[in-house]
Amino acid sequence: MAQARAALNMPTPNPLATECAQAFMQRVARVQIRQCPACQHGQLVVVQVLAGAKRLPAPGPEQPLRLDSDTQGLQAWLQKNRPHTRAPP
Repeated sequence: MAQARAALNMPTPNPLATECAQAFMQRVARVQIRQCPACQHGQLVVVQVLAGAKRLPAPGPEQPLRLDSDTQGLQAWLQKNRPHTRAPP
């Protein structure tokens, strides 16, 4: 990593600025980011890590979905866009 920084003429990292996001949010915003937003008691845990998109979609409007006669298209859209986990109320 030091060689990459030197090649890019980047400064060395500040050792005082290496706290994790959870500690930063607790210190600055006084927010426990792992606390359940619904019940305020439980802890959020990672249950699945989703892979990111390899490419961004092309700019411009999407093709409109015909809801009147295209029920297969609607079902395909729902399968593709339905969240796989429940969100807090």
